[in-house]
Amino acid sequence: MSDERVPRDRETAPPRAGQSDPDSPTSPWAATTSPAPKATETAPLSGTWGSLEILEPIGRGGFGRVYRAQDPALGREVALKVVAVPSDDPAKVADILREGRMLARVRHPNVVTVHGAQEYRGCVGIWMELVRGRSLAELVRLDGRLGPEEAIVVGGSVLRAMAAVHAAGLVHRDVKAQNVMRETGGRIVLMDFGSGWERGDADRKREVSPEGSPLYMAPELLAGQPPSVASDVYSVGVLLFFLVTGTHPVDGRTITDLVLAHGLGQRRLLADCRPDLPEAFVRVVERALAPTPDQRYQSAGAMARELGNAAAGPGAAPLEPAGVLQQPVPVSVDDTGVRPAPGRTSLGRWFGAAGAALAFVWMLGFLISAAFDVCLDRPGDFVNESVFDQWVWGFRSLVAPAFFALAAVIIVRLVSLAIRAFVRVAGFRGSLGLDNPIAAGKTLLVLQVAVVVWVFWYFGDLMAAFSKPISFSGASALEPLAPQNYRHREDYRSVLPLLAFGMAAAWARVWRWRRRSGSRGDLASVIAGVSIVVILAVLAAIPYRIFNYDRFQRVAYAGERCYAIGERRAEVLLHCPDAKVPRNKVVPAADPRLERTPVVESIFTTRAPADPGR
Repeated sequence: MSDERVPRDRETAPPRAGQSDPDSPTSPWAATTSPAPKATETAPLSGTWGSLEILEPIGRGGFGRVYRAQDPALGREVALKVVAVPSDDPAKVADILREGRMLARVRHPNVVTVHGAQEYRGCVGIWMELVRGRSLAELVRLDGRLGPEEAIVVGGSVLRAMAAVHAAGLVHRDVKAQNVMRETGGRIVLMDFGSGWERGDADRKREVSPEGSPLYMAPELLAGQPPSVASDVYSVGVLLFFLVTGTHPVDGRTITDLVLAHGLGQRRLLADCRPDLPEAFVRVVERALAPTPDQRYQSAGAMARELGNAAAGPGAAPLEPAGVLQQPVPVSVDDTGVRPAPGRTSLGRWFGAAGAALAFVWMLGFLISAAFDVCLDRPGDFVNESVFDQWVWGFRSLVAPAFFALAAVIIVRLVSLAIRAFVRVAGFRGSLGLDNPIAAGKTLLVLQVAVVVWVFWYFGDLMAAFSKPISFSGASALEPLAPQNYRHREDYRSVLPLLAFGMAAAWARVWRWRRRSGSRGDLASVIAGVSIVVILAVLAAIPYRIFNYDRFQRVAYAGERCYAIGERRAEVLLHCPDAKVPRNKVVPAADPRLERTPVVESIFTTRAPADPGR
């Protein structure tokens, strides 16, 4: 048994899209636990390789390189893995091509799709779908350990992929966090069959070497026994353990240390590492990690069913085995095998998005104008505005919020990074319940409610002032709108948009987290949180004209200070702040008691009793 050291950082070096872990001992271009044949280093490729056009390198390992390439025949980008043929082991070509054939035998949404493999100019290449996303190792490293809901969703996808692999007569033999990708859209993809094993190989008494990632290997594999479905189940158990703890159940600096640890039963228990996890989830993982194969689940489908039951809870009906395997979604293609271009569909979406944006801006302008007219107690026939004017008001009101939106996104990002760093260092993430999107959403909702209470307490007088018609409001009620209270209004104009956009950005992150993890519960918190965002956004928008366009021509009517706030035909709508209720009145434009002045000022301007303008 080799005493090679077990690398400690394999979980922290994420592979690029469509690529295996270049440092993994199971990759066809990296060293295994047994001495590897010397390989010929491949020079960087450019131009073309076979029928593929090389676009850019995206990874490199000891046995070759990975490139982003273009397949002109199918009009799509692929990940091309080019492996140098060892100079003293020509049979390695057959082994690498065998990997491609094994991958091509498996068709499943959660398994990477291989498009082709061939030898060309002394190298062997395998090209497959280009998966854009992050490995689970990178996900845990950057975002922290997963909650049970996320781990169940990820584990279910991996087990369905494993069921498809086993149904094709294969054993994967190298399931680990580095070999499982989470695509940008949320799909979980099982990668890299570099150590794949045909289940019939064990019957041919082939020499067994301890290939694979030692920390994920079942005890019988470390002892030299052939791989099996049960050993793959064990690896999935280690994967689930790692996702929720960030560690492995059995640890050691060398392979010999791992063998001794397994022999002495020195294994971490999941309940000790994460006592907050549901008991049903812990039972599933512990059974998968059983030391002997016959104590584990005998199929990936059986484990997937139990994992699904753990997600459903103790009171739910058990899932049926028939629901374990997912069938690929059929995709229509033309006679050449190329997917039809989006064409008019994409153009229609652009036009639809533009129309929705214009409708939103108009509705915003309409809301702002309606709030302004209600506050001034101004009838519609005194308002000389067209539909186009509503767009103008809508666009004007969005200039400042655009800045606040950018500021809010930056602040939310910084706060998120700070919280993540704090809980990771302090180790409070699990105890605070921040390790799953549902708990994070509830926490965010509580913070929103606290913020809303503060907003109504701090800006309540201002909201009361602009929400009532000025014709029936007293001077003290309108005091917050007076020019001398400009700073209070500016605080309102700055704080509310910032809070609304900040909450929207925070909920967007929570929602992406929910979709990524597959969480479906507690939509009430999402609806309530989004409703609070909408309410704050409306409260931030409606006083735009009241705060910024409250200046009108001052007139004197029968010796009283008034303002001309609207005109229709031969009549003028006046607001006289010092008059008795109601303070708005309609007078003829030719009334001799109406005297116009060149003064234009805020209608909320207060006057001292000795002011001659009264």
